[in-house]
Amino acid sequence: MVAMLRWTLILIAATQMLSCAQDETNVELSASTSEVKVLPIALASCYAMQTPADDGTITTDISADSFEIPTLTISRKETSKNLIISYIRVKVPAFGSLKESVDCMFAAEKLRALGSFSSSSLYQAIIPSGTASFTTDCPLRCGGVASTDLIYMASGTVELVGAEVDPNNSSNSTGVKISVPITITNNLN
Repeated sequence: MVAMLRWTLILIAATQMLSCAQDETNVELSASTSEVKVLPIALASCYAMQTPADDGTITTDISADSFEIPTLTISRKETSKNLIISYIRVKVPAFGSLKESVDCMFAAEKLRALGSFSSSSLYQAIIPSGTASFTTDCPLRCGGVASTDLIYMASGTVELVGAEVDPNNSSNSTGVKISVPITITNNLN
């Protein structure tokens, strides 16, 4: 409990330092594709696929008009610190024919279900020191995209928020907030 409280306080402090963070960050984020197709189907999240019901059925927990980002890659130039990820978020603001904003949050168990993270907490995903590149194993899936047009396109971001923390000195940490642009469209051509 004390360790969990300590990590939570570190992440709060690191998040507050984000406004003071340098423009140049050690952590880079990239998506396997910058344009994703919205399909009129419901999907199962990575978490749902990893936690089937007792009878083996998998819950379709992502509503129809969904899309997926196949993989994210997180790269670091300097790897002496642990990268503790608080959440990854896909955001597409309402604009034009997009009636409502899209906001999919991947935190806690839903975040950890995206890949083979090292983790010492129920609340974060950890990429350990010494790891220069990490790619998710399972796609980020979002649903419920609503539009007034038959064909539409909208721009948004995939954002990662966390902190790089020295494994030998937890007070030596740097807040991380990075994003990569994406476009969603239901134009299948």
